[in-house]
Amino acid sequence: DSFGNVGIGTTTPAARLDVAGTIAQDSPIARFSFGGTWNDEMRIVPGGANGTDPSLRLYRTTGVGLNYNPYEMKLVAGGSLQFNTGSSAAKGSESYTTNTMTLSAAGNVGIGTTTPAAKLSVETGTSGDGIYLKSTSSAINHSFRLINDTGVYTSMFTVRSGGGSDAGKFFLQTNSGTTAMV
Repeated sequence: DSFGNVGIGTTTPAARLDVAGTIAQDSPIARFSFGGTWNDEMRIVPGGANGTDPSLRLYRTTGVGLNYNPYEMKLVAGGSLQFNTGSSAAKGSESYTTNTMTLSAAGNVGIGTTTPAAKLSVETGTSGDGIYLKSTSSAINHSFRLINDTGVYTSMFTVRSGGGSDAGKFFLQTNSGTTAMV
């Protein structure tokens, strides 16, 4: 049009690229290939596997034949944004079997769950998984603090990592200074 907009399926494009019309379920409306025919690519798909959830799909070559590791960012009913991964497969035959993270419409973040119940919900079904916090400091104490709405910490969990008899011990402390060693 006279504004430089391009329309596919429309004579009155409302954006730089405006694609309108019926598109087959799970078929991309846009595909961007990086490095040639069988290398990494990104697809914009108007409907996921159930035909209703729009997604952005990324394909990363595995280096083995024509297989790819698929990644998907999908907007689902209710307004949640899900980040999913799948197993190595040929493009078009992939399935997104693992939800890695969800951002709910309420602003909650879920890792390992599609229904986060708090600002941060972490769920795991594997022994040894969970939360891993690493400090790059050589400080003697490493703390995790619970802070109330006024900015004052109410409880603190500390692991002493320096030398001495307290090294490697776990402490619970309230903001009044009460401490219990575990």
